[in-house]
Amino acid sequence: MTETLSLGEPVVVLSDPGAGTGLVAELRRNDGRVLFPRTGRSLWAPLRDLRRAETASLQGSLEAELAALLSILGCLEMEVSMPEPDRCRLLAAHGAIRPETVDAIRERLGDRLIGYVIRPLGMRRVQTVLEFVTAPRPPA
Repeated sequence: MTETLSLGEPVVVLSDPGAGTGLVAELRRNDGRVLFPRTGRSLWAPLRDLRRAETASLQGSLEAELAALLSILGCLEMEVSMPEPDRCRLLAAHGAIRPETVDAIRERLGDRLIGYVIRPLGMRRVQTVLEFVTAPRPPA
């Protein structure tokens, strides 16, 4: 029996063990698209080949950070890019958000946050665009 996965969840693809940890970017009845944020690569795999990544292996990783941000936002769709090796840009489509959600994102990213834009998409959807540094900044 396959696991019940959700969008943005960190997974490994059993049929492609060298791919590393990715995030569930899309789900269909029998398969899912897994996005590997650092490389920009994605692949479709049968759901039976997807397994949740182990929590211990995710500690402090970009994938764990993105999963947490997507969870806070209640993401329905996502796109991730790496404009520079140490910078990540997340576009997340979701429903309405409360000020507490904005505060939680700002608190989580702290001084790593570069940009935060919220824009309407229509049909009761909102898009959040976050740009942040992937590793803690060294003290000045």
